[in-house]
Amino acid sequence: MVIGWLLRAIASSPVIVLPAFAHTLFQPLHRAIGWLAWPALFIAIYLFVRLCALPLYHFGGHLVLAAKRRLARSAAEVMARDSRPPVLYLRTFHSDHAAGRVSVRYAPTLYGLNLRTEEESLARVFARYGPLVGLGDPAEDTLRPGAARIHSTDERWQADVIALMDQARLVILRIDCCSDALRWELRESVTRLEPHQLLLLVPADYTTYHRFCDQINAEELLPHPLPPFTHVAGNVRLSFMAVIYFCETWTPHLATISLFHSNVERDLAADLKPVFAHLDRA
Repeated sequence: MVIGWLLRAIASSPVIVLPAFAHTLFQPLHRAIGWLAWPALFIAIYLFVRLCALPLYHFGGHLVLAAKRRLARSAAEVMARDSRPPVLYLRTFHSDHAAGRVSVRYAPTLYGLNLRTEEESLARVFARYGPLVGLGDPAEDTLRPGAARIHSTDERWQADVIALMDQARLVILRIDCCSDALRWELRESVTRLEPHQLLLLVPADYTTYHRFCDQINAEELLPHPLPPFTHVAGNVRLSFMAVIYFCETWTPHLATISLFHSNVERDLAADLKPVFAHLDRA
């Protein structure tokens, strides 16, 4: 991980050094080509150096992310260190690709300041309620930063989910294609949890959400229909656009995610204030 950050620092140094010492470095050019022409040349050199540094910059980022995966702890380790009830994270495994991306708005500047994935940001925001844990993908041998994984099998995954659900402080279910497994998880959540304990992440893909709503509402898996959702401007960094939470009668409420600023976790926590207030009152 240290090597990755060092490579990114080396690649970023010209971006900082050139503007800071522009007058000193290019003073001879003032006399040679004149005061009007040298700024254009400086901009060209600046862009060229930055373009040449990009491969090293992103390679360093990949090293950092790979190191974070190797250093990730299992659910057993995390829950042994943190005695609080966990926050259970349920999702389809193919959504791990989107949640495993670094949440940035303007690359590569912010990408260099924050190498936390979307799932890591989610874990940090909900850490006030407990450690984020979830089942691991059987096809993966390594862990991921973010939700601590517990590896299961096709034969016992439902029993593992029920065991975690029964001790969970919260359950966060990421809406995706309405598979049999997802419908089963939602049905068990409604049966075993208090309404305030279930949160649904609304995907950025509106078609997926609308199809999910049609199926869930048709099968009456929830006591009340899920609300419609339209586009929210500003959120271009996350794969989910809103969070649905439930009051005592299982009436759904929707908190939108805008993320207009650079700090993903700060903005996410601010957008989720209605959700946190509801959880704290329960």
